[in-house]
Amino acid sequence: ASPVTNPDATGGYYLQGELLAYLLDALVRDSTHDRRGLDDVMRALYIASADGAGFTSQGLERTIDSVCRCALHDVFDRQIRGSSPIDVTPALTRVGLRAVVDTVPAADASGALLPDRRLGVDFSQTAGPLRLVVNNPASVWSVSGLQTGDVLLAMRGSAVTSFAEYRRVLQSVRIGDTIAVDVQRDGQPLHVTVRAADYMTPRVRLLDLDRVTPEQRTRRERWLRGW
Repeated sequence: ASPVTNPDATGGYYLQGELLAYLLDALVRDSTHDRRGLDDVMRALYIASADGAGFTSQGLERTIDSVCRCALHDVFDRQIRGSSPIDVTPALTRVGLRAVVDTVPAADASGALLPDRRLGVDFSQTAGPLRLVVNNPASVWSVSGLQTGDVLLAMRGSAVTSFAEYRRVLQSVRIGDTIAVDVQRDGQPLHVTVRAADYMTPRVRLLDLDRVTPEQRTRRERWLRGW
């Protein structure tokens, strides 16, 4: 569905998919004492769909259960079909790590503060004017009054009719800039002034567990080599 239908709650589904696959791989490896993993699931799915019929989401769950000889219904129900946060703790514990989450100023590799460019557009649209996606209520764009679904007309006094124009203007934003944004909301024109600033961002650090076993260290070494 378009993110316009689900404002302030748009996630990165590519990253979600990677994390869920990593979690499922860890659960399969745990259940089979490292004899099988997600690669075996993919092979089983390939064989099962060799007739061209493909497979359903229920078929995927059954295949994973058959490979790991376990029941992952609860994981699917809460974290894949449901909306519970993805819990990668089982995957990290296997390699003797834990995740510590805090919040820090957003900065580039050199430590320079980054301007808040947390403003998106609706990529489900293939034609017509750009519609904004303001999916973080703490961003300067949201605080200034812009909303998901606003039709973007102009930024900094110049008409914005394509993604390339929108991206060019957004990438030019620097901390301390004042950006005039013209949009249309419910058919009415609206002028919004945004004051660019730095922002806080989540940080995840991977630290050793209080006690790391030799088996966990061996797994970690293999993991770091691309296993």
